[in-house]
Amino acid sequence: MPFVVGHVQPDTPRTDLPLERFLPPWHDGMASRWLNNYAAPGSWVLDPFGQSPFSVLEIAHAGYRVLVTANNPVSAFIIKVLATAPTLDEMQAALTLLGKSKSLSGQSLIEHIQSQYHLPCPVPDCASHADNTKAKSFEVERYIWHENQKQPSQATGKCKVCGHTTELELTDEHHKSLPPLPPVAMSRALALEKIAPPTDPLRAVMEDVVSYYTDRSLNLLLSILTQISSQEFSSRQKMLMQALFLSAADGGNQLWAYPMGRNRPRQLLCPPVYQEFNLWHSLENACHLWASQEKAITLRYYPEKLPQSGGICLFEGRLRELDPKPDPRQIETIYANLPRRNQAWWNLSGLWSGWLWGKEGVKTLRNSLLKQRYDWTWHATALEKVLARLKYLVRPAAPILLQVSELDPLFLLASVKAAQSAGFSLRTAACSGGVNILQTVWKFSPSQLTQYSINKVRDAAREIATDFLSNWGEPSGYMRLFTQMILGLQTRGLLFNQDATQANPPINKTQEDLDPVFTDPSLFHRFSPGVSTDTGTYWLASPPEYFSTLADNVEGIIRQEFLHSPQLSALDIAKAINHKHPGMMTPDHELVQTILRSYATRNEQDGQACWVLNENEQFTTRAQDIKSLREIIEKIARKLAIKRQISEEAIYFLDEHDHETYTFFVSASAMISETIQHHRGLSGKKLIVLPGGRANLVSYKLRRDPNLQAMMQDDWHFVKFRLLRNIYENPLLTRELFAYQILGDPPEYRVSQLALF
Repeated sequence: MPFVVGHVQPDTPRTDLPLERFLPPWHDGMASRWLNNYAAPGSWVLDPFGQSPFSVLEIAHAGYRVLVTANNPVSAFIIKVLATAPTLDEMQAALTLLGKSKSLSGQSLIEHIQSQYHLPCPVPDCASHADNTKAKSFEVERYIWHENQKQPSQATGKCKVCGHTTELELTDEHHKSLPPLPPVAMSRALALEKIAPPTDPLRAVMEDVVSYYTDRSLNLLLSILTQISSQEFSSRQKMLMQALFLSAADGGNQLWAYPMGRNRPRQLLCPPVYQEFNLWHSLENACHLWASQEKAITLRYYPEKLPQSGGICLFEGRLRELDPKPDPRQIETIYANLPRRNQAWWNLSGLWSGWLWGKEGVKTLRNSLLKQRYDWTWHATALEKVLARLKYLVRPAAPILLQVSELDPLFLLASVKAAQSAGFSLRTAACSGGVNILQTVWKFSPSQLTQYSINKVRDAAREIATDFLSNWGEPSGYMRLFTQMILGLQTRGLLFNQDATQANPPINKTQEDLDPVFTDPSLFHRFSPGVSTDTGTYWLASPPEYFSTLADNVEGIIRQEFLHSPQLSALDIAKAINHKHPGMMTPDHELVQTILRSYATRNEQDGQACWVLNENEQFTTRAQDIKSLREIIEKIARKLAIKRQISEEAIYFLDEHDHETYTFFVSASAMISETIQHHRGLSGKKLIVLPGGRANLVSYKLRRDPNLQAMMQDDWHFVKFRLLRNIYENPLLTRELFAYQILGDPPEYRVSQLALF
């Protein structure tokens, strides 16, 4: 199965979406394109987890009828709001209304919030110092905290009078200039009372979660909640305000590292340096996030019916609680972007659900919040419990599409174990070029397990790795090779079937069992190895005598595509490459882009990225170049009175004993691996003559492939077309000058900004 890409670069998910940092990364178009290979629009699709709201919305937009079960109230709420496709004007109107609402003291909410983010301008001659009404003109964008400090140490922002932008060192005077906050104990008690009474064991769990908010953020969030619940807003306005609140509640916690890093938290851990955002700005920015949908989707609540044109049928609860059960003949396909274990997301979801919807809002999360189990073995069991129920809800032949995003070894093992234990067997799979997304297709059929022995598992893993690398043609990173091993072992019935005395051995034991395979020097030659097995790259200690590298294969496909058309859409290029490189063979995006830039120019056409073959790269032009260069090489030989021999693939300069002194391989491409392998036995210097436009590509290939670099002995060199022409045109050319100049302009790699698909 080839990897199915979305509308844009596969490895760059959308980030302009609400709460996306906690959810599986979403690649626009990927889910619907993949699903379309297995079911037609109008079909019923079941998402049993409901933890990828944006994928659900995309599939429904594509015309599918999606039954989604979501036991996380926040995930369900995201679906409900975005299905209505609120406009930016509508979101901003709701925020304006919320901001104008007044407390009992008569102060508006916007004034109350902004007062906590206004400081005197640090510029001495700023006009604000002469006008008391503008005395606090410096608007804080974020406060910067250091762990275990009682006050923030810096603030970044901009003066609204003089426009000065800076990072301000905060003093006691700055802190004293801000309005006082209510006692922290009172704010925290109010925050907890909405979720659980003092005697409830859930209260202690939520106390810990609340501690990840600064006093200021917590107080302001409670003020926002009070205004949403106490004012006379319509149900629609309240829903939109609650959506804005969720984004502000995320912007106000301490899980934002400073300076900006990955910021996709999976645990409730306070970074050593973190940022506290201006909550009013968070609300303003949230308007854009929640207005991300262009078109509304039909949304019904289970068991209501959906029209043939598609939509979402939402069940807010666990899959096992579906009542009545759907007709098994109704659902054609199962699709899920599997949730990964994420303590931060589930705990914050519990807190936010309680704040917005009270104790009832936390009901579906209560058990998991009390257990606080977030290890991978537990996660595999949790996934299995959901997947095991699917056989009762859909037809037996239904394909099961499970996507694993942010792939890592333990998430891979947990996902595969859950599917296998649920009675599925793997049909096919493919990974993205960056090996961060795995698309798997399963069927209802228990895996045929073979008699287990650790030696049998390791021998099979060695065979799987050897077959893969022989076809891959270059060293592989750990994650790609490990994934190939795990999926290969699963299809052979050698995974998770040991007769262990331990009823449920930890997930990481499987990874540890394979470590001796990765450290076997008779199997692998490792480049840039580190202490752990997941560092460096792996190549075969005894590779095939002849092989073609992945980079050369991809270049050949791109050349073939341009031969058919001088203009290609980025999507068509990706589909052509992935079709020829299925499974774990998907090449990385940087390689594809570097090859394309060597031949073509990226343009936009009708809003879609496309690549146009450069005029000098027309195949007829390059054929003439090759003919001309071969003639020039022959003329140089005649000018220097050098004996030569000509074949279809090379021109040889010979000495008096008919030994090769120089061998010229003239090529319009940078596909060099087979040339090097087939001619490494030649004597003398071996020169690959290629266009200057290919020089950067050759340098890149050598840089990314240490094995190819190792095959390049000192007697292999690259010569640009231009250099050879200049040498020939030199009227003073001698053999000595030729020997000096022919190696004088080696290619060097220059990094270019990568274009998106």
